[in-house]
Amino acid sequence: MLIRCAHLLLVLTLLVSVGGHWALLQTAAWAGMFVSHAQQGSLVEALSKTFDGEHPCALCKVVKRGHGEQKNQNSEAPEKLKKMVLYTEPTETSQFSDPLLHLGFHAPSPDIGRQKNMPLLPPPRGV
Repeated sequence: MLIRCAHLLLVLTLLVSVGGHWALLQTAAWAGMFVSHAQQGSLVEALSKTFDGEHPCALCKVVKRGHGEQKNQNSEAPEKLKKMVLYTEPTETSQFSDPLLHLGFHAPSPDIGRQKNMPLLPPPRGV
């Protein structure tokens, strides 16, 4: 039971993170509009009024505004990533700087684990 709840929570989180909640709300708005227009006229007219874009309901306007705001926030994300701690501009001395060096991390020496008196390469074999 707990695993099913965790899976459902994961699916809902993914759905919201990709903007799926706007699609669900828009679908609900279209269904409500279709039912409302079908009560006032024929099914063809109801279908036409629902999807022509000239007769939006209140929920359609909320979805359009919310989805637009989310798109604006998503377009600003790359700029925010540039300002993260690990982002560094290339300096004049080196075009490629390692962000880990700026945090105090250094690559291990290639001589780590070797004894000082051991040769670097195996001796050549005789022919």
